[in-house]
Amino acid sequence: MNEIILEISALFIALFCMADCLKRSKKLYIPENTPLVKKLKDQHFVYLILLVTLMISAVTSVTEVIIENYFKVNNSLFLNILNELYFLFHNTLASLFTVYILNMTGAGKEKNHRFYIFMLLPLVLGELIILSNPLTKYIFFIDENMTYNRGNLFWVLYAIGAFYIALGIVFFFIYKNRLSKMDRSATLILISIAILGILIQAAWSIPVELFFESIAF
Repeated sequence: MNEIILEISALFIALFCMADCLKRSKKLYIPENTPLVKKLKDQHFVYLILLVTLMISAVTSVTEVIIENYFKVNNSLFLNILNELYFLFHNTLASLFTVYILNMTGAGKEKNHRFYIFMLLPLVLGELIILSNPLTKYIFFIDENMTYNRGNLFWVLYAIGAFYIALGIVFFFIYKNRLSKMDRSATLILISIAILGILIQAAWSIPVELFFESIAF
């Protein structure tokens, strides 16, 4: 019960933030007549993508808990699909955070395509491992008792996430003088809350990561 409450809370927080952004200034968050590559160098657009990714992650997680605990569906196919979608989207959050930091400081527009290609290689690796999971079971698997189990390479996703968070923090401190005092304080709060959620979930397996991330953003 606690898990589904946390995930639903994360969903509604992200949904509220997204609706508020679009209601106040839609053109700012979704710039028109701009190529996607340029959009991804816009902090407001990336922020919106972060919120959408959080929402999709929360939706898949909530649906999985409902199916598993309330409908008692005796078919692992649904659970596997939902977990695959969850990991595919949630795995991108840390890299989006790094891109957001670069864009917020203005440093993102100074970086060339080669920089982004190399920076995003760990993300591509993680996504490939997730996509191969139905065959390899490297990230997770559902056993004959319909119980979720972590795979042998589950730690790789945490390592990739930690890499991007660390990279984002490094970029923040390198370029922090470009930000206002208020933006610096807000970003430090964002980083602290997000990291706290990750540490709690990693250490005690309490599913608070999405909830903390939604509060932070």
